Amino acid sequence: MNLHLSMVWALIFTISTILGFLSMAIGYALLLGLILPMGMLAFGFIFSGRYPKRFFDQLESETRLSSAVPNPDATVPIGSVARP
Repeated sequence: MNLHLSMVWALIFTISTILGFLSMAIGYALLLGLILPMGMLAFGFIFSGRYPKRFFDQLESETRLSSAVPNPDATVPIGSVARP
């Protein structure tokens, strides 16, 4: 989970930096230097708030699913007879 969140924020800051350079080079400072980076920051905050819940819900459902499936490689308790 930390890797995914870090990658999203790294991507947001990298794109914002590139847009900042572009706004100084070609103009459109309001759009490229303010509006788009602020929109990406808002997306980052929303993503950071929602992603952990989604991640843990998915992890919990995978855990429930894996515990419901019997393990064929499990050891047989002592005193019982293993049947094929």
